[in-house]
Amino acid sequence: MPGRTIEALDDAGSRVSVRLNGGGEIEADHVVLLFGYRPNTNETWLAELGLATDARGYLVIDGNMETSCRGAFAAGDVANPAHPCIATALASGAIAARQIAKRLACNDAATR
Repeated sequence: MPGRTIEALDDAGSRVSVRLNGGGEIEADHVVLLFGYRPNTNETWLAELGLATDARGYLVIDGNMETSCRGAFAAGDVANPAHPCIATALASGAIAARQIAKRLACNDAATR
């Protein structure tokens, strides 16, 4: 249904009632929602950081999910143009979190 958007999802017992823009309703067994196939990297607050992006607007990251700005990490669809999905977003978030934890532990040890 190209050009149509979902206005609301309602519980319809064992089914889901999907209300569409411009009127109309569909009952379905399951609804799959996809978000973020285009990187949302043009937000003002993000642009102010001056992070490097590729030709398609994705943030450039290293193997630890660190951006061109030391200490700024990116995970999920803004940094993974090859496989933008929840699974890769979670994995890249875990990689970033491990690296951040390592850095914090090193910084903490250095201040003792």
